[in-house]
Amino acid sequence: MNALNIEINGDVTIGGIFPVNRKECVANECVTKVNDYGMQRLEAMLFAIEKINRDQLIPGVTFGAKIFDSQTDHKMAITNSLEFAAMKSTGEETSKLIGVVGASLSPVTMKVAKLLQLFSIPMISYASTSPALEDRTRYELFLRTLPSDGFPATIMTEIAKHYNWTYVSVVFSESLMPISSKFVAESRRSGICIAAHEKMSNSNENPFIAKQCETIIFRLMTKGGARGMTVFAFLTEQHFNCLLKASEDLNVSKSLTWIVVFKNVSDVTSNFNYYKGQIIDIEFTREDVKEFDKYFLQNNSKNPWSQLKSTKNYSQDLKVNNVINSVYAFANAYKNAWKSKCNNKPGTCEQLKTMTGEQFFYEFITKVNFTDLNGNNVYFDGNEVRKDYTINQLQKINGFNSFKRIGMFSKNGLLIESDKWINGVPKSVCSMPCAKGAIKLFSAGDTCCWVCVKCKTGEYVNDHNQCVACGLGYKPNHERNGCEKGNHNGEQSESTTSEIAVTKVDTDYKDENCVTEMRKVKCRMSHLEHNLLPLKYEFPSCKYD
Repeated sequence: MNALNIEINGDVTIGGIFPVNRKECVANECVTKVNDYGMQRLEAMLFAIEKINRDQLIPGVTFGAKIFDSQTDHKMAITNSLEFAAMKSTGEETSKLIGVVGASLSPVTMKVAKLLQLFSIPMISYASTSPALEDRTRYELFLRTLPSDGFPATIMTEIAKHYNWTYVSVVFSESLMPISSKFVAESRRSGICIAAHEKMSNSNENPFIAKQCETIIFRLMTKGGARGMTVFAFLTEQHFNCLLKASEDLNVSKSLTWIVVFKNVSDVTSNFNYYKGQIIDIEFTREDVKEFDKYFLQNNSKNPWSQLKSTKNYSQDLKVNNVINSVYAFANAYKNAWKSKCNNKPGTCEQLKTMTGEQFFYEFITKVNFTDLNGNNVYFDGNEVRKDYTINQLQKINGFNSFKRIGMFSKNGLLIESDKWINGVPKSVCSMPCAKGAIKLFSAGDTCCWVCVKCKTGEYVNDHNQCVACGLGYKPNHERNGCEKGNHNGEQSESTTSEIAVTKVDTDYKDENCVTEMRKVKCRMSHLEHNLLPLKYEFPSCKYD
């Protein structure tokens, strides 16, 4: 071992790339600091290798490791990859390196995976979630032990369907546009319409970001037709905090319901205890490996950076289990190859040594199926491992806001069972259902917004949304969806035209509290218009609390 890598001898070798250290520079002075999460992930690989060898997964075969510190630098990660390539191209070492575990950041993983596949080296990532890595034509020998960022978009669509939200808005940070686009595509396929689709531009200037947030909140609240506003957000922590603050400053937070994805939403902002709106968060279900906690808190002589790690306020990193499963995926795949090629004879046979990286990947790694240290079944679906997700909701408990688990999404689908809403489940629809005896008049190409047109006296609404007259001796039934015998003589209503009831101003809707609230919102929007464009909009005469 040296200052930049760890090497453990074995009959076969698994490579590893982890961001253990990072450089922080101020002016011309740089210091090296330890990444706590990178340290845990490195130790997780050492833990897995040690446990596999102790349990003698393959008789007569020991697993070794060669692990590099990428120093949170993509250039260093590429240099590490060249070291692995050199191992693969030097005689005896060819049979020893069976694959690489890494890397963390998706852009780094993309570069490393492309380089390694040139030398037929399979790679399994424990943390890279970019949807771009799903492209098998570009990343031929790549897998990962977690889902892509795009998978929560599927969960979000299921949540919208669960609550019958048919008219929603989307806000996304520019860097997360691909994930947002996936949600929009999936929701439209499910019959859900998008009211507003707003982008937060990348910027480091706080005044510009704050102005952007106010403008976006204004657009969300003034988007025509929405009765209640559910916003599906794909945002950085900075942008989400900014939008929450803007909604509070503009006094419209109670009118918004946010559906977000964060790995630990309670760490995202300190404003939740004061926030008046509603938030649902989707996050990975924690899968801590209890046996690893004891291992990590001990001094590990195999790790040259062990003395630098901090155990104060220790909490297991979310990706530790992914690292362990990545190592076990390689090891169990190699065990299956050993069974197939060596007929269960102890040690490595010649057929195993001459197996190519492509053979190992397609015949064994992609088909591996094993039980992890938490008792969960692990296998690759496409090029990733599916995970359970926890659904949390911001609720007031004992007078304080906190996030409470209300359900989960697993291979069995979405389950929500303990949600609580301030005034009932929000309605996020463009138009309310029509009254009896009225048909929906849709705008061209719009399936979510309509106006209601009352049929004439003596007409009913058929299954094709048409007004149809009852014959002589018949009249519309009570539900106005068919005819029944009656004294109707075919006379028409006094009005020669159908009465149009615009759903946006639904006069059948008698809830005075709702009407009052809508007036308040309209007044707030008038003030917001004046604040944003004082030369165009006069100061409103109305007042709001």
